[in-house]
Amino acid sequence: MNLERFSLAELVDWLALPAGPRDRLLVRRIVAWCQDQGGHLRLEAMELSAWQGVVLTLRVDQDVSLVVTGSRADQPGQWTWQVPSRQFPEVWLRVWPEALQEPYSFCALDYARTGQAVLLPTGDTGTVVVQAMIGGVEEVRVRTAQGKIASWPAADVIWPGET
Repeated sequence: MNLERFSLAELVDWLALPAGPRDRLLVRRIVAWCQDQGGHLRLEAMELSAWQGVVLTLRVDQDVSLVVTGSRADQPGQWTWQVPSRQFPEVWLRVWPEALQEPYSFCALDYARTGQAVLLPTGDTGTVVVQAMIGGVEEVRVRTAQGKIASWPAADVIWPGET
């Protein structure tokens, strides 16, 4: 793969294990790789857009999509651009040799286990809202029996029925 300019589909193929599954672990590996690029990775479509505070999210529901959010100094509100996985070959990225002044943030949101019961480190039970990887840190967002929502490090959450 050309690490100077590549499509999101090429990145997926490059980071997939040989003949390995295209699953949520691959999504996390992609986000971790993007995070490791520091402030050097840029979406070509965003280069001239003047977006600020850009967050690139790989969202896993029934399918994977890229969700890009950000704002513009000359416009109110926040902007969102969503791209389904079938269009990943058309999403081009570049790795710049010099660090960018405003690096992107990268995260993954995985909704596959939404609604599943978990045991929290406090001994309480909760229901999964979403699994997330933000800035390379994995966490589980949980709604407690009292209705409060809190995030926990993924390693601290116990999934009943799993060893």
